[in-house]
Order: sequence, then C-alpha cells, then structure tokens
Amino acid sequence: MKSYQVYVILALITVAALLAAGCGQPAELNSPSTEEQITEPVDSVEESPIPVGPENTELPTEIAELIAKSEGVTSYEYTYKTSENTQESSNQYVKGDKLRIKYGAMRSYNKFSYYDVYVDKANGLAYLVCQDTVACKGKKGKEVMYAEFNVDTPLEVLTGVDNGVKVDETEVGNKKAMTVSYTNPEGDSEKIWLWTFKGMPLKREIIRGDQKIVINYDNMVVSPQTETSVELPSDLEMM
Repeated sequence: MKSYQVYVILALITVAALLAAGCGQPAELNSPSTEEQITEPVDSVEESPIPVGPENTELPTEIAELIAKSEGVTSYEYTYKTSENTQESSNQYVKGDKLRIKYGAMRSYNKFSYYDVYVDKANGLAYLVCQDTVACKGKKGKEVMYAEFNVDTPLEVLTGVDNGVKVDETEVGNKKAMTVSYTNPEGDSEKIWLWTFKGMPLKREIIRGDQKIVINYDNMVVSPQTETSVELPSDLEMM
C-alpha cells in the first residue's frame, strides 16, 4: 500500500514538473518579418513650379496690337547698320522670302568680288553677285553657304517678340516709335524700337554679356513705289 502511494506521489511530481516546464517557454510572437511588414504609403510632395514674371510669358495688348500692324507687309526696304561692324552698312530689299543685300563698295570673299548678296530664304540658298562688267569683267555669280550670309529681316525679328514691357514713346529717324524691353529668343536682354505706323523694328539694342550691340534699320519704306529686284539675275556666269 505504501509503495503504491509513493508511486502516485512520484507520478504527480513528474506531471507537475512537465507542466511547469511547458508554462515556462515564452510564446512566439506572430509579428511579421521586416520584409513582410506593411507600411502606409507616404504621399509624394510635388514641387510647385516657380512662377515666371509676366515679362517672360505675356505680351501686353498694346504691344501685340502694334506688332499686328505689320501683318500683310511683304515688300519693304531699309538701310542696315550694326555696331558690330561699321563696314556692314548696306541697303536691303525684301519681298516675300527673298532678300537682296546691296553694298556701296566692292567686297571680296575667297577671291570673288561682289556688290550684292541674293538670299532665298524659302530654299536656304545664297549667292554673291557682281554685275559691274568693267570691275568684274562680266556679270558673275557664286553660290555660298546660306548660314554665313543670311541675316534676319525686321519681320523675322518681330516673330521673336513674344514678351516684354513698354518703356516709352519716342522718335527714331523722324519716325514715331514705341520702345519695348524684352528677352529675345537667344536669352539676351534687348530694347527694340517699333514703328508706330507699321509695327516694324527701326532699331535694336542688345545686351550680350558685357557687350552692347546696336542695329539700325534706317530709312524704312514699306511697299515702295519702285521696287528693286530681289530675284537672282538669270544672265550670270556662275563661278
């Protein structure tokens, strides 16, 4: 009887020990791994565009209406002068996409003497021409690089005036003009004097770095009664 009681007591002690050992084990946490953790998305912060001043994005109505006066002008002439080269003075004649540049004195390019440059803007062509049969020993022409001899006409300059502010009203060569300050397509600060009669540029003052370039379109005449031919002469001896 006593042995049976001892056996029961030992059995109870063993069960109790096992239970105690099982209760002592820490429970595993069912927390997700770092890779499995779900985080709330962070809203991206959009940077607000830097506002640009109206002088760079808008053309005031008064200036736009003045420029609009040039619409329909297809034929005009003027005397071109630039401070970059005081020898560049020339009479220029424009009709449609054709430009003729006429110099008062003979010039030379790669040993070819000429008085005139004929520019065909529509086809990207340029020719040097001498029609002085004595000085040039005949009527001669030479095709040259278009980019080297092409120049912007006043109407082409106007296409780049898409911003700006009015500075004042004045006169240029006895012509009434509005002075406009704007940033040209090359990024330079520029003042341009627009003819109040036809909206055409009469003068430009460009600040390029530490250099100031002045361009004049003197003696501007629109739709001249007697037009100077801008067509390349057909009787040239091409060199």
